[in-house]
Amino acid sequence: MTNFSKYIAQFDSVLKSAVISDSNFDEIKETGFNEIIALFGELKKNNGTVYLVGNGGSSGIISHVSIDLINACKIKAHPITDNSILTCLANDYGYEEVFSQALSTLINENDILIAVSSSGNSKNIINA
Repeated sequence: MTNFSKYIAQFDSVLKSAVISDSNFDEIKETGFNEIIALFGELKKNNGTVYLVGNGGSSGIISHVSIDLINACKIKAHPITDNSILTCLANDYGYEEVFSQALSTLINENDILIAVSSSGNSKNIINA
């Protein structure tokens, strides 16, 4: 089993123990897992990149996920957490647009965005 396969199997196990819901808080656990696994497989095949955004503690989560994607899965992953980029874009466009402005330049058709928000109400995450 390759490192990528091992990581996906481990990731699948962790995800199956989590609660995944849509914006109405209706549980979508089964379809969500299958979609994530398929998306990562396609991304890797197409040499895409994962971009990650989050505030506060969620920023720490996305940082850790990006390390796992790079190290275990050999997938290009970039958390948008650089202070200079964030403060520049927040100053020029407002904090609600800080991630969407960066992504408008960075993200391509074959890429994936992982956006983490504990509350689900962070405007900058929603806008991303």
